[in-house]
Amino acid sequence: MTSEGQLYHFISNRNVTVGGMNGRRIAFAKGKPTHVPRTMHALIMERGILPCTADGKVLETPEAAVVDPEAPRVLLAPETQEERDDAMKVVFKAIVEKNNAKDFAGGGTPGATAVSAALGWRVDQKEVRALWTKVRSEFLTDLSPGD
Repeated sequence: MTSEGQLYHFISNRNVTVGGMNGRRIAFAKGKPTHVPRTMHALIMERGILPCTADGKVLETPEAAVVDPEAPRVLLAPETQEERDDAMKVVFKAIVEKNNAKDFAGGGTPGATAVSAALGWRVDQKEVRALWTKVRSEFLTDLSPGD
């Protein structure tokens, strides 16, 4: 039904900017049809942005909603700090339980490299250290001086 060369527009129900692995970023204005290169269709649809015609009519065809199952899965960082912190806490717990020295940075703080690898999206050491300082007592309460 669609030809390989057909151009698609997408429409978002909110203002959002989506960045791809190729460095390209597309800004969507709420309710405004925006052209999206074919290489970014799967990523855009994963973010809940719908394919539409150039005049903004949402496409209802089955082909429009199919995300290529062979495409590599891209893990996107949560949009709110609370969601980021919750995800990092889960990783902190796993790192503490595993207790591998390579997963820690100086001062016993989980390393940003290990945390990023586990999450699938990048965090920096400053963000890890700030959250670890707030929550480390949750993970270290089971340890007593005699252990």
